[in-house]
Amino acid sequence: MKRGYYITIDGGKGAKKNTLIKDLYNYFWEKKNIRCMCIKDPAYTEVSEKAMNLMLDNDLSPLANLSLITAARIDTFTNIVIPKIEQGITILSERSANATLAYWGYAENFNYEIVKKLNELSMQELKPDISIIIDIDPKIGLKNDSNIQL
Repeated sequence: MKRGYYITIDGGKGAKKNTLIKDLYNYFWEKKNIRCMCIKDPAYTEVSEKAMNLMLDNDLSPLANLSLITAARIDTFTNIVIPKIEQGITILSERSANATLAYWGYAENFNYEIVKKLNELSMQELKPDISIIIDIDPKIGLKNDSNIQL
């Protein structure tokens, strides 16, 4: 059986990542008959969503937050991403380790090499076959994001 692909879409708030994911899904599934599924990294499983909610609902240290993100990603990759790819299903992921590296390694000034290694370990050395990064002016992105009031 042919291995599925791992395709990631990253970009700032309001970059319309979800719209692109849906369009790719429709193209692959409906036009090309390629089996695929959409996920939101790192929290796609029940356990990973609980880990992310712990992070969002509590005032934790940066290391605790990064640990919860890593735990969420480990669960998602162990139970969803890697098995599906091995079954020949292409994974379309909204957000990826690229976002974690950008946020924690640069914006939060956490040790870049540690964040990179945690990403590699949590993804079990799997790397995206294709990474699409949507570069959008933050002002436009914020206007696009319906959850943000300007």
